[in-house]
Amino acid sequence: MKLLIADDSAVTRRMLREAVTDWEYEVVEAANGNEAWDILQAEDAPRLAILDWLMPGTDGPEICRRLREVGQERYTYLVLLTSQSEREHIIEGLQSGADDYLVKPCDTGELEQRLRAGARIIELQDRLLDANKKLARDLEVAARVQQAQLPAKSPQFDNCEIAWAYKPCDELGGDFLNVFQLDDNHLGLYLLDVTGHGVPAALVSVAVSRALQPSQFDTCIVSKPVRSQDARVESLNLTSPAGVAEILNRRFPTDGSMGQFFSLVYCVLNPSTGWLHLVSAGHPPPVFVRNSNKPGYVDVLNGPPIGVLQPDDHGYRPYEEYSLDLRAGDRLFLYSDGLTEAFDTRERQFGEHELLQSLEYNAFESLDELVVRLVNEVEDWSGTERVQDDISVLAIELKG
Repeated sequence: MKLLIADDSAVTRRMLREAVTDWEYEVVEAANGNEAWDILQAEDAPRLAILDWLMPGTDGPEICRRLREVGQERYTYLVLLTSQSEREHIIEGLQSGADDYLVKPCDTGELEQRLRAGARIIELQDRLLDANKKLARDLEVAARVQQAQLPAKSPQFDNCEIAWAYKPCDELGGDFLNVFQLDDNHLGLYLLDVTGHGVPAALVSVAVSRALQPSQFDTCIVSKPVRSQDARVESLNLTSPAGVAEILNRRFPTDGSMGQFFSLVYCVLNPSTGWLHLVSAGHPPPVFVRNSNKPGYVDVLNGPPIGVLQPDDHGYRPYEEYSLDLRAGDRLFLYSDGLTEAFDTRERQFGEHELLQSLEYNAFESLDELVVRLVNEVEDWSGTERVQDDISVLAIELKG
């Protein structure tokens, strides 16, 4: 390991260099603070440094302060060399960013142990940095996988238009949304919000999204195949939204150790007739806009979040459905509470009133543009680079 010895005394540098000769350090010397600073800024800078407190140019504590302010990807362990042993003096040195100190004249055995401790800390810091880099790479890959499961940006369906936005607050989000063809006449669409953030919430959201995938298997949640005598699928019986919520509630009970559950709004839409049936499980109420009129909240029969109560629990009640008769030009908006519960710098929530105002003000925008503007408004409201919670919006408009 490379070691910097910085002292304006040639005698002190020689004594220290001779002391560490047998300890397998590659010694680099500096006769003043400016030389020491230049060496520590080099690409192959030493990771261990002994800095004299008083040197021409830049003194030892100032080098420590500047190095900590600049920041380094790989940590440098700094030891201050001083002739004073007063408590206040030592505290001042450590506050400047030094990791340790040595009082002149320093004992060879003490010097060896201080340097070995520094080398151990550097090794631990390197391991932590490498582990964090690996975790960041893994999270990036996982985020790409999660994003790949979202629907196409502008999914195309007959008689209706779909738009959505998804903005996790971390690399991985607990929100998820999707829209898919159930059969020749019906679409399924949902938005869910798992408690918490990061990896645990993302794992639950991915598991639920996979469970909601339409298929012709008998285990499918959103529909059940009707088979002929030779086991061929003749048709599909669609599961009602309330039935989907009941199945998910049994399949994803709250984990006692993690305490995670999720809210959900699940809809089945027939674009040809305009009939939409939905269930809400602990989720914010959808917003309905009748042909560019003022938006309003849908008075759904909101059940408990998925996984919180099981049929045998006190207070449990079956999930109930709500029906809407959509007409040409009507719009429906599903969203997660990260949107309405976003705080500004004065701790004020964006709120349900602001949501309605935004949708009314931008009512004549295209559905895609409206969703983008809505999310941008929430980000501007937050006034920070990163939102405090996952934000998801799924919007549908019936065409003539």
